[in-house]
Amino acid sequence: MSVQPDFGDIPSQLLAGADVSKSPMANLLNAGITGTIDLKTRRPYDLPQGWTLAGAASALHGSQTKKYQPEFNTLVGYHADRWGIVASAAYSDVTLEHSFDGMGQYTGELVGETSDNTTLGVGFLNAYGGAPLPAGVVLLTPSLCPRGSDGLYSPAPGFETSGCDVDVNGDGRANGVYYNTADYAAIDEQLERKRLGFNVSLQAELGPGVTLLSDLFYTTMKRATIARPAISSIPPAGTVRRSCRSPSATLACRSITATTIPAPARQPTISTPRRAASSMWATSRLILTIT
Repeated sequence: MSVQPDFGDIPSQLLAGADVSKSPMANLLNAGITGTIDLKTRRPYDLPQGWTLAGAASALHGSQTKKYQPEFNTLVGYHADRWGIVASAAYSDVTLEHSFDGMGQYTGELVGETSDNTTLGVGFLNAYGGAPLPAGVVLLTPSLCPRGSDGLYSPAPGFETSGCDVDVNGDGRANGVYYNTADYAAIDEQLERKRLGFNVSLQAELGPGVTLLSDLFYTTMKRATIARPAISSIPPAGTVRRSCRSPSATLACRSITATTIPAPARQPTISTPRRAASSMWATSRLILTIT
């Protein structure tokens, strides 16, 4: 079993850098077998003498999400002769657009023009649900293949083997076999993320060779995904199918292009429950320097 670290709840503005160790070393207190990631926060002694003030703010507006997205971060630090303190905070409330579409690369199936295949869920008749058939799909005997109230086709009794035969390649016969990708999807997805984090670090020289180091780090994040499937398991317009004259699909094939498919009705929004994640750690240690 492997562990995949997720630093999505940690604002990058609170970090000064990161050290990655691929192998355990003696100077690492908690070294992992597969590697160690050391997230480094800012320390007072890393800053110049005196006061240090820094900050940034932005307000974005997504062309797809139609929402304003505020982000800001700030840092205040003071470095004296023998001690120093630094505090930083970061906040963001963003909605990220993550729409995608595509088809399966390693899955597919043969789809025929005969009645026993066209009435399946992936067949030429019933793959479109209640939508009108594309112009390129022609029923050879419409009277023997009625359409039910649910919009699906089924052959008339006694004509199960040929009642719903179709012609796709224009030869007037139901003798073609086509290769069709098994799945296709277009997803309109948005990720909502609200994140807050702050860090406080104190360094002080208590005496010759003795340094006090204290850190407090806290983050919290709420995240939810809103997805709206636009098309699922329906081949898109322009899909290239391979047409063969033999039902065994062993002969040479020629290419045809699928006709335009009507746009399906807008699907309901699917929202994942809002997930919250938080982390906090506090450390304090004395560093002894022997010279």
